[in-house]
Amino acid sequence: MRIKDYLIVVTIVLVILLFWIVLDEKRKSRLKDKVIERLTDENEEIKRAYLDLFQQYLLLEENTPNEIVAELEKLKIQADSLGKDAHIELSSVIENVRSGKGEKAVRELAKIIEQALKDKAKKDSAFKAKPTLCNLLDYAKNCSWINPIEHAYAHLIRDIRNRESHELNVQEPSYKVGLAIFAGIQILYSLQQR
Repeated sequence: MRIKDYLIVVTIVLVILLFWIVLDEKRKSRLKDKVIERLTDENEEIKRAYLDLFQQYLLLEENTPNEIVAELEKLKIQADSLGKDAHIELSSVIENVRSGKGEKAVRELAKIIEQALKDKAKKDSAFKAKPTLCNLLDYAKNCSWINPIEHAYAHLIRDIRNRESHELNVQEPSYKVGLAIFAGIQILYSLQQR
């Protein structure tokens, strides 16, 4: 064989190899897209299940205003904006709601909100205060991360959390617990969106 023949064979082999690499990349891309789609669908199902469970809790409570249930329906439409990490952390909130431990659910939700606020404040060089929940909530309101109504409800969450953390056998009216949980979910959505 001459050098020209070797070059032709090498060129053919390189073309076949290049073609195989391109096809393999396309196959990997399709598989990756399928995995992302499946994870997105599963995450959406988890969010819907969480919100359905919370709606059932609110419907079972005699003192729950109908407006909260209506707002929860609106929140379901926005469920795709909440990140998967927040949903994973919300599992303890769900378990406490299921077992009728509303005050403990609020305490856990306050912890999640506080962490979300700390993470957001770390990225903001203007935040200089001690990262307590109260300071973080005030800063979030001043930065328009949460609106004044969410800020007021966040202090309800903080008060229930403080009582639950420092007192024995805390019993809050069910409507306060429902409002606190609903407000906490809304605050998490607001923090994700802003």
